[in-house]
Amino acid sequence: MIDVKQCNLKENVFILGICGTLVAQFVAMFVLGRFTREPSLGSKPVYLTSVFVLVCELIKIAICLMVELAKQGGVSRLLSVLRVEILKKDTLFLGLPSVCYIAQNNLVLVALSNLSAPFAMAIYQLKTIGAAFWSVVLLGKTFKLIQWVSFFTLVLGVVVVMDQEKSSSTMPLHANPLLGELAAVVASLTSGFASVFLEMMFHRPSAPGQSPASLWIRNIQLGLYAIPIQTLVVYQHDYDVVLRDGLFRGFQFSTLALVAIQGPGGLLVAVVIKYAGNMPKAFSTAIGVVLTTFISAYAFASFSPTTMFWVGVGIVTVSTLLYTTPTIAHFHTR
Repeated sequence: MIDVKQCNLKENVFILGICGTLVAQFVAMFVLGRFTREPSLGSKPVYLTSVFVLVCELIKIAICLMVELAKQGGVSRLLSVLRVEILKKDTLFLGLPSVCYIAQNNLVLVALSNLSAPFAMAIYQLKTIGAAFWSVVLLGKTFKLIQWVSFFTLVLGVVVVMDQEKSSSTMPLHANPLLGELAAVVASLTSGFASVFLEMMFHRPSAPGQSPASLWIRNIQLGLYAIPIQTLVVYQHDYDVVLRDGLFRGFQFSTLALVAIQGPGGLLVAVVIKYAGNMPKAFSTAIGVVLTTFISAYAFASFSPTTMFWVGVGIVTVSTLLYTTPTIAHFHTR
């Protein structure tokens, strides 16, 4: 006889574990990402964001191939499985979220180059609204009144943070706040849609009567679009620089550390979406906002938080918690 309570406890512990890991990855990515974009790191020029994203995508697909190889037990079996899965129409459907994720990864780095890390993360919380909208459209989900209220609260919090940062005299040198804000907003919109679409695809059977494709196969399918597209981005925007200074211009130890965080981090997000959904992911992000704000207040001399900034971040955090609380309560009692 199966102990349902014990199964639910193990499930809860597993999801809390992966969400906690996501919080750590999220905070590390934003704080270290902001640090690596500082032009005062040394005599070397800042690395190319297009090359950075490409390297992360290559690492992610390499990890997926190695895991799938271990599962299949041999190269021939792996190639057979890939041939079958890649030729399915699901691969075509995954082109859309893949493009969105590529755009998001590039835009986040643009935002971090022109805004403080907490400010960029606060704007990035607009993805919660996008995820809610697309969850209704694509997944047929419904939300409680308190969650809809949280959407408007979220916008209010973002407006407070944006207004406070605009009036600050401690913006990073040569920063373009308007460009950073626009990049963060567009990144949040693409992230919301891509997350929900990917959640739908994770639970979609590969064929009638079959189980859904594995997490690793889905990410390999995503990589089939992401890597060529990002290579094209490098060619179009940074070809002259790469030709002159090399592909890894500006890569330092801190950059490699960020690659080590961001590369597998994309897979971690996929794990949370597949096994927990977008709601716990949003909750994890809310905690990440608070932690990043505290860390950045001490790590970056260029960021000096004021009372209104804290109020704005607090509103953003509370709104995200309001959004996720009904779902989390249901999750623990089901």
